[in-house]
Amino acid sequence: MKQILLRVSEEEKEQIEQMAKDSKMSVTAFIKNKVLSKDISESYIDDSLKKENFYLKQIEELKKEREEDRKHYREWIEGMNRTLQLLNDEKENLLERNNVLSIELEEQKNKTFLKRLKGLFR
Repeated sequence: MKQILLRVSEEEKEQIEQMAKDSKMSVTAFIKNKVLSKDISESYIDDSLKKENFYLKQIEELKKEREEDRKHYREWIEGMNRTLQLLNDEKENLLERNNVLSIELEEQKNKTFLKRLKGLFR
């Protein structure tokens, strides 16, 4: 025969002894009955299954949240890319206008004062 040492507080010991006495059993028989009881093991299995289902639901919710986060991130990136494209297009337009104005300015510089005046009154 083997022994198991069970450490409990004084109050817990008294509770166990009282429960054993109420069940008209020895403390050892009462504890064996409770620990090895089919109801307890079924209850333990039910609790384990409930916990497992709870954790599986949590995992599914986290996966769903992660997908939603990815979707929002992709939409944000696409919006930023569109904004960058618009900015690049505007920059190209401004550079083109700047080049045209630079050419016109250079032409104006090359004209004499009288030719410039003549160009104003056409």
